Amino acid sequence: MRVVNFADGSNAALGRNEPYQFARAHAFAFYRQRVLYSFIPKNACSTLRFSLAVANGALTPASDVNWIHANNPTFVADPEFVATCAYAFVVLRCPFRRLASCYLDKIVDGERHLLNLFPAPVYYLHRAFGRQALARKVQSLSFADFVRRIAAQEPRDMDSHWRPQSDFLLLRHYDDYFALEEFGRVQAALAAQGIDIIDTRGRLGHDTSGLDKISGRFTAVPGHQIRALKDQGQVPAPDSLYDDETIALVRRLYADDITLYQERFGPGNLLF
Repeated sequence: MRVVNFADGSNAALGRNEPYQFARAHAFAFYRQRVLYSFIPKNACSTLRFSLAVANGALTPASDVNWIHANNPTFVADPEFVATCAYAFVVLRCPFRRLASCYLDKIVDGERHLLNLFPAPVYYLHRAFGRQALARKVQSLSFADFVRRIAAQEPRDMDSHWRPQSDFLLLRHYDDYFALEEFGRVQAALAAQGIDIIDTRGRLGHDTSGLDKISGRFTAVPGHQIRALKDQGQVPAPDSLYDDETIALVRRLYADDITLYQERFGPGNLLF
């Protein structure tokens, strides 16, 4: 029997239960296969969401991948599907690697919608000078700056790209938990469910798989300098972004995620 998380955490109507509604908004349905997928940003989510859209007949493999970004609500599973799905899975990631990936994508590339990283007056002041001015403000953050800022946030106020992975788990138990670091297992298991995985990394450019990973001490280096490295085909290796302070902050902020990852996969693929 499928049992959901968060529902019994409050006697309020489920429609007003924010933790439950957040997790349900990220639970997607592969209709024909009766498969439930809990979507967690930065965990191969573009590849899996595009594969889901193709499996559900909304797209073809040659369609524009960017369609998925405006259609996150399109395939959200209703409560009946959640309760009766034949198979449910989620992809988890080492929390240290996930946060590094988020920084190297969203911050280094100057994502402009990250309102909650700055006080509202600072955000709107820079936005008033144009898109590039706001992008430069975002790119001024080093990895240490970024981690300190999110350490001051409540999980419910965090952008979904760095909100704890535990918050996305609609079910108390999934049939399969996969580690992103061993993504081949996902492809094999979903093929057995009749689902083809369509790799979108080369079409979106949000990941660093095609860049040379370099060592060094990049914790305090501003994002715009790392962006210059990316333009030359290089990127800091994830561990080179961390120092003792940032490691300790991530261990505190993502303690539940680290425990969950270790329980499911052991410590081997944890960065620290």
